[in-house]
Parts: sequence; structure tokens; C-alpha cells
Amino acid sequence: MSGPSDLPVTKTISLEEQNASDGTMVVPAQPVTPANSSYLLTDSNLREILLSDSGPEALLSRLKQSIHSCKEFAAYIKKAATIENDHSQQLKKAARGATDTFKRSDNRTGTFQTQILDIIKSTDRVGDAGNNFIDSMHRIHDELLELVRSIDRQRKTAKEVALRNERNLQEAETQAERARAKYDQSCEDLERSRQGDPSKGKLGFKNKSEDELHKKMTIAEVDYQNKVDTALRMRRELVSKLRVDSVKTLQSLILECDQALNLQVLRYANLLETLQLNRGFVIAPMKPKNSPTANLTVKEMACKMDSELDFYNYVLALPKTKASLNRPPITNRKHPSLSGGRYGGGGGPISAGSTNISAPSGFTVKTPSSNIAGPIIVNASRERKTSVASTASTIPSKSSIVGSGTAKTGPILAPRGGRPLETSPTQPNAMVSPAANTSVNDLTSSSNAVPVPPPVATPTIEVTDAAPEPPAQESPTRSTPVYGTPLEDLLDQEEGTVPRVVYQCVQAIDNFGLEVEGIYRTNGNSVQVQEIKREFDADSAAVDLLRPNAVVNDIHSVASALKQYFRELPDPLLTREFHREFINAANISDDIRRRDSIHAIINKLPDANYTTLRYLVFHLYRVQERESINRMNITNLGIVWGPTLMATDYSNVGEMAIQGRVVETVLANAYAIFEAE
Repeated sequence: MSGPSDLPVTKTISLEEQNASDGTMVVPAQPVTPANSSYLLTDSNLREILLSDSGPEALLSRLKQSIHSCKEFAAYIKKAATIENDHSQQLKKAARGATDTFKRSDNRTGTFQTQILDIIKSTDRVGDAGNNFIDSMHRIHDELLELVRSIDRQRKTAKEVALRNERNLQEAETQAERARAKYDQSCEDLERSRQGDPSKGKLGFKNKSEDELHKKMTIAEVDYQNKVDTALRMRRELVSKLRVDSVKTLQSLILECDQALNLQVLRYANLLETLQLNRGFVIAPMKPKNSPTANLTVKEMACKMDSELDFYNYVLALPKTKASLNRPPITNRKHPSLSGGRYGGGGGPISAGSTNISAPSGFTVKTPSSNIAGPIIVNASRERKTSVASTASTIPSKSSIVGSGTAKTGPILAPRGGRPLETSPTQPNAMVSPAANTSVNDLTSSSNAVPVPPPVATPTIEVTDAAPEPPAQESPTRSTPVYGTPLEDLLDQEEGTVPRVVYQCVQAIDNFGLEVEGIYRTNGNSVQVQEIKREFDADSAAVDLLRPNAVVNDIHSVASALKQYFRELPDPLLTREFHREFINAANISDDIRRRDSIHAIINKLPDANYTTLRYLVFHLYRVQERESINRMNITNLGIVWGPTLMATDYSNVGEMAIQGRVVETVLANAYAIFEAE
């Protein structure tokens, strides 16, 4: 294994230390050589201690210290990478939220808005600077754990061999000590036999014969000598060969582990230095001296804010946003009833085109049914596909009634649920006049007009402050429904990249449902869900969910309709083809590898599925950003949407949980898997 000296290391110093001839600031580098004291390993004192009886045990303890240090540093690396990843994600999340906030009209504009958005963008780039650092930290962690497993496995083998050799010598020396004790006892017995034992004579014991004791002593002496010779021979063999091999193996493992750990620490130091330099270059980019085209530093961006200029431009822009800066003066005006006639100054009935009965904003004008006159037609150039299910939904045009036998512009059909009415953009002042002897049932039909049924009740014109509804485009007769149609076929028919039903539902929920508690978890009204489905199947181009009405007014129903659309796809959004690959990827325990595996599978999806998934994922990401209000975090959304987007076997509860993990991983890494919207 190569030592730390094999790794080239550079150390950055002051940015002002050297200037290039072209004025570009250069960061010089000085070589840094890692410490190396390998010559100490040949010291005679070191060898003497290692080959002593305490050497192997000391080396085993030292190897355990090295392994433990690797484990602790690996744990630190993983924790540091997790903290850095959380910091990066939170920083980017805060930057995106602040960007959306400062783009709204209720904040300052002008130089402040421009510069603050650039500063926030720099903050977002600071978060991106840590991506490579985080990935490298995870690799260091994995390599350290693999090193620990390998060294620990070899340590156990070397420990077993070394301790077995030491144990054999200890047993031989113990047997020699026992043989010596036996030999000493035999010699003492023989000595007592020669001198006689008065105490034994009194008890009547007969002394053993001196020959037997001498024979026993001789046998013990020979055994003792043999065991001593064996112990000495084993010690010589151990010290000269076996212990040397064990010490060499343990020393090699220690140095290998230590050098590998040192190398990883050095890599970590380089990564940390590079991370901080990259972040510094984002905040204060290096640039040629006095260059007008170089990127600005964050401090320079802040200095470009001009409060006086912003105030000046704001005030001068007021005439463009208001029809009149001053209110009209109050004048003295006689009431029309005092001018001599019931209908006004003329004294006679209202003539065609002479008087407008207009409804001010927010008021309701009641028109007697007897005033509805003549042939009421709809201009063929603006013909809209409508369902004449309720005759009360057909009323005169926005604010006036005229009449002479033919009308230039017919009535605008009242939107469902009393939405604000609109007039034709081509002829906004078209009117209908009353005719006493003409019935509404006598509607004239021509090639350029469609008849409108007579109203059942007195029609009401409602005018509100809401923006007028844009005229519906004439849509071709739909040959296939939206729900249940293959995704690619539907997009080919609609000539879009995202189905209209998905776009409409997402827009409605973005506007009305992001802060609704339990969005997507709470089921909507089944009647409203079916009504939404019916409308999209009938004509998706005519549906506008951004204008709630009396029939569809529950945001949970819109969410349920969106989920039902994906459930009814013949092939799920994540496709049956890649179902098993997604499941296998979701089972990966490592977060980074699981993210990369799922990312690779998503890239293999058909274009229609990919674009629709991307649009939906960013919407769900916006939902979870408000989890403190709507109580829908990434885990909850994964539980709801996992089975919805994948081919689901509802009898397999365990696989449903894994499907939820697929969606969780995609949402948690939305900005890493997809390009930002």
C-alpha cells in the first residue's frame, strides 16, 4: 500500500501573494510533505522490545487502537457529511423561498430586487458548492469501514497465531517448573531416608528403602532435565523465528492501518480546504484587476442598491398603473326623473342604441323578463361549446340591452356557479333593446348563430371586481376521454408536454391548497370528483379549475381527481417495465446510492412520463415545503403517492411501503434529479 508521501498535496496561501503579468490574481501553491520517520523502525532498542515476551501483546493492543481510531473517524466523517448535506439543503430551500418572496409584487422592486435576487442566487450557489464535498465524504466513510473490516479480519488471524506460539512456550515452561518441584521433593525424601526420621519411627512406620527413593529421584531428575531442554528449545525457536514472524505481521498491519487513516485524513483536509475556497470564490470571485465584465462580489452587489432611484422610479410609474391620478370633481346634476319624462330626457321609450343600462362593479341589476327582446344570437366567430342543461344560465350581455331586430353580438353564457360575466372583446358595447310584442321563444337561427333557450326565471346580471374570464376556444370534438387514455396518446392529442388535467389540478392546488391541512391525504367529495372527471373527459380545453363554482368548490376533490387520473392510467406513470428496478433501488440502505439508482431509472422513462413526473414532483415539493401548515411532509406524500404512481399489488403491504420510499427519495432529491423549473 502506498504511504502518505505518494499523495501530492498543495497548500493555498494569500491571494495577494502573486499577480500575473496580465493583472489576474494567482493563488500560488507550496508543496507540503507529510511527516515520515521510517528510519526509526530500524532502531535496535525498538527491535529488542518487540521481540521480548511483552512485544506481541503490546502490538495487539496498538493494532486495536488503530482500528478504533478508524472507526471513530469514519463515524465523524459520516456525521459531518450528514450535517453538511442538511445545511446545503436548508440553505437552498431558504434561497428558493426567499427568491419567490422577493419576486412578489408586495416587495420593493428596482435595484433592490435585482441585487437581492443576485445575492440570494449566490447563497444558493454556496449550497451547491458542497455537493462534491458531501459525495467525497461518503466515499471516505465507506473506504474507512472497508479498511476496518479487512484489518480486523487479519488481526484476528495474526492474534491467534501469535498467542498460540506464546501459549505453547508458557505450557512448556510450566511443565518444567512442575518437573523441578517433583525432582526437589524426591531429593528431600532421599535425604530424610538417609538421616532417619525419629517422628516416623515412633509411629511404627517402616522407612522406605534408600534404593527406591534413589531410583525415584533419578527418574524425576531425568524428566526435569528433558522438560527444561524442551522449554529452552521452544524459546529459541520462538525468539528466532515464530515471534519474529508474528511481530512482523502485526507491525505491518499497524502501519498499513495508520497510513491508510492518515491518507484519508489528508483527503478530508484537502476536501475541506477546497470546499471553503469554492464558497469563497462564490462570495468574492477572482477577477482581473479593474475588469468591468467580471462577476461582482456579494459586497459589490449590495452596494449597487439605490434607494433614491427605486423610490423615484416607483413614483413615476404610478400613472401607468392608474387610469387617473386624481378623482373626478363633484358636479351638480339633476336627476333624470325631474327632466320631464319617465324614461329620461326624451320623454318617450328608450330607443335602440340610445341608452345603456350598466351595472357598476359589485352590484346586481334586475331586468324584467318582458324586456328581453328580439332574436338573441351568438356570434359565430366566438361560438363556444356549451351544455344547455339549465336554461337559467343564459342571460343578456354584461351590462346593457339594445334592440332593433338583429343583434351584433349575442349574450354571453353565464359561467357555472355565478362566476363573473364577460363581454365580447370585439364588441364590448353591444346591447339589446326591449320589444313589447316579441317573445324570447322566437329566437332566430342562422348559419352564423345558435339559438339560446328562453330563461325560466328572471335573469340576473352579476358584475364583480374579478378579472373577466378569457373566452373559451372552440375545441374539437374529443374522440377519446382523458381518464384511462395512455399518456403518450393523450399528449399527442393535446399537443402538449403535460396533460391538461394534471396542469389544471396542480395550478388549482398551488393557488388554493398548499396550506390546506391534509391535502392529498383527505379524500374529496365523490360527486365533485366525478364531475371533474366528466368535464375533462368531455372537453379538457374548456375546464378552468382556477375559478371555483357551486358545483366544484372543494380543493380536496381536485386533489382526489388528480390522484384518480394517475390511478386510471393503463400503464402507471413509473411504468410496469421499470417496476422491479424501482423496488430494488428503493431497498438500497445507503441514501446516496439509492438516490443515484432511482435517478438512473427515471432517466430511462419515456419522454411523456418523464416530463409529467418532473412537473408533479416539483408541485409535491412545494406541498412539503409548507408541511408546518398542511401537515404533509415527504413521508406522508410518499405513502399517498407511491402506490398511485406505481403498479400496486394491494395485497402486498410491504411492497407498498417500498413504493412510498421511491417517492420519498425522489422528493428529497428533486433538485438533484431534475433541472429546476
